[in-house]
Amino acid sequence: MAKRGPKKKAPMGITPEFVDSLASASAADKKSMIVRMQKDLEDSLTFLKTNDKIVTMKEQLKEIEGPTRDTVKALRNRSKYVIEELKSVGEI
Repeated sequence: MAKRGPKKKAPMGITPEFVDSLASASAADKKSMIVRMQKDLEDSLTFLKTNDKIVTMKEQLKEIEGPTRDTVKALRNRSKYVIEELKSVGEI
């Protein structure tokens, strides 16, 4: 018997109740749901972009992470460069 991996979780928001509601919804109801969900999505994204507290915290996070991100980027670039050098002389 084949071994089965861990049971996969449904993506966030895809609850059994949501799936059941779609099963009984008409095509017009589903289209209406899409319009409503897209509006809610736009509102949520606008909130994330315009909320002063979130914007301030993102700016602070960038300041804190900046030097480390630069180091990581430099190390990745250097590693790639060395690999390319080794490839160019046939060592890899």
